[in-house]
Amino acid sequence: MDMDPELERLAVAVAMIEHDLGLPAGFLLDLPKRDDWSFVIKTHALVEAMVSHLLTHVVGDSQLAEFFERLELADAQTGKNAVAEKLDLLDSGERRFVRKLAELRNRLVHNVRNVDFSLKAYYDGLDENQRRALVEA
Repeated sequence: MDMDPELERLAVAVAMIEHDLGLPAGFLLDLPKRDDWSFVIKTHALVEAMVSHLLTHVVGDSQLAEFFERLELADAQTGKNAVAEKLDLLDSGERRFVRKLAELRNRLVHNVRNVDFSLKAYYDGLDENQRRALVEA
């Protein structure tokens, strides 16, 4: 049975990302199958690794990989997000998404009681302005 060309391209892209980042095959497709806490933590780790990989690739010096890996992700002044902005690699919406994801991840990892975190309960607990900001991100 032939696969739709768009799905085939997506499958190839997913496999390439997993390979380039040293992830086990199927990692990306398994993300939504876990609990919400794991989903947020793993998604943050994935985004952080992808931005580090992008910066290393664009700069063209693999010796800087460890430097980029150690930079904080969302810091607007000295983090990966700031470097990506200066190099025009992530637009303002993408950087906003990275900041919101980092804020949520930080909220979850700094208190072990958050292991039962629910995205639905989190969203339901936001006021209208917070929901709008989250959706825009």
